[in-house]
Amino acid sequence: MFPLKFLSKTRTAMRYLRIGTFWIVTLFLVGVTYSGPVQSAGGEYLTTEEPPSTLDIAFRLYAGGIPFGNITMSTRIQGDKYLASSTVETSGLINRFWESKIEAASNGDIGQSEVRPARYDNFTTRRGRRREFVLSFRDDGPDTIYTNPDRRYDDEELPPGADEARNSMDPLSAMVFLMNSYHSNLDNPCGVVAPVYDGQRRYDVAFSLIKNEEIRMDNGLYEGSVMTCQIDYVQVAGELQNIVENGGEMPRVFAWIAELRSTTNPDKPYLVPIRLWSNTEFGMITAVASELRLDGVDIDV
Repeated sequence: MFPLKFLSKTRTAMRYLRIGTFWIVTLFLVGVTYSGPVQSAGGEYLTTEEPPSTLDIAFRLYAGGIPFGNITMSTRIQGDKYLASSTVETSGLINRFWESKIEAASNGDIGQSEVRPARYDNFTTRRGRRREFVLSFRDDGPDTIYTNPDRRYDDEELPPGADEARNSMDPLSAMVFLMNSYHSNLDNPCGVVAPVYDGQRRYDVAFSLIKNEEIRMDNGLYEGSVMTCQIDYVQVAGELQNIVENGGEMPRVFAWIAELRSTTNPDKPYLVPIRLWSNTEFGMITAVASELRLDGVDIDV
């Protein structure tokens, strides 16, 4: 028999996972190192002759100190192309209430301070029911949406118009953009904004610096300098998040972001979140990095 307090916290974690799924996919970098060539969302390989740069991270999710899921994500940049894939999966007691798995992949073009996605695939499985969502992009923004089962948008659920969605990117590509945003704002690397479009809404993910500090993670994964940053959700157009529609506010998220450089490519800096948390009225929701590899090598702390 589980204590009522434990069950209450678990139900709360389940509710916040539903409300904040976009945070998980957009903000929590995760991954496992690939043992072979990485496929894009469209099934193609990166074939340029330049050596690839890879970043792989894994996170453990907690609600009120109780583990309730895992996230993995891998990114691969080769020349002016990128591939990214991620998996978010619930675990433990929460699966008795709301078992969920979200798999996503994205690919496109990348420059020093810009990302132009080509395609984003999202597969969501909840209690055995699988849904597919595919978002294709043209040069200036989203182009077409495919859903299976088909979602029939009514007049109140139409995606934002072309003007509102122009120059935006999918949630996973937004994370690639944020990781590679070091050169876009050298005076304040944690002061960037990612314009995101997820097929239902246009919103900004805005980072702002709180302070620089020295930290040591309890699990020993990282020790050194980080930027403590605040992450805000800014609605632009389209459907409101459920919590906002019901009169609430989106939880404010904070992160430790480390600047990492590969020993094989020291001129290529990455801005990597290693811990993210949100203080809610029901307790703290936390994502803690448990594995981290850069260009196939464990980070050297």
